[in-house]
Parts: sequence; C-alpha cells; structure tokens
Amino acid sequence: MRLPQDYLPMDGKEVRRIRRGLHFTQVKFGNVVGVTGNTVARWERNEVRVPPPTAKLIQLLGNNAWTTALRGPSRRPKGDSREGK
Repeated sequence: MRLPQDYLPMDGKEVRRIRRGLHFTQVKFGNVVGVTGNTVARWERNEVRVPPPTAKLIQLLGNNAWTTALRGPSRRPKGDSREGK
C-alpha cells in the first residue's frame, strides 16, 4: 500500500491537539471520524497507531475552516471580554 506523499504518521499529541481545538469530547470526535471514544483515547495515549486514511481525515479536520460548522455555536457567555482581543 502506498501512502499519500503528504502523509505523516500522527502521534497522540497531535490527535489530542486537533480534537481539543475543535472542542470535541473523545466520543464526539470518534463519532466524526468513525471510531469509538475508546479508540480515540488509545490513539491519544499512543497505544495504537492511527490508520493512514483516518490520520489524513483528522489532519483535514484540523486544517479546514469548514470544521467550525461541526463545532456548533460559540458557548462563550454574553459579554465575554475576549471577543475584542
């Protein structure tokens, strides 16, 4: 099997960084990429490798603006002072 030229093996820290950046639980992230929350936890602990097609999907989720639609509306309280920063 040939891997895409732009494929880089994904470690648990990168999976966690992307998942947290999307504000997803492990279960919700697993639902989006087609695995269980337990599998996501095992990836994040580097117990099992992320399969190349799934790693590519995760990379795309972490790099595309359209994923903001998956996150849903912002959950910031009204009047949050961070909005202007």
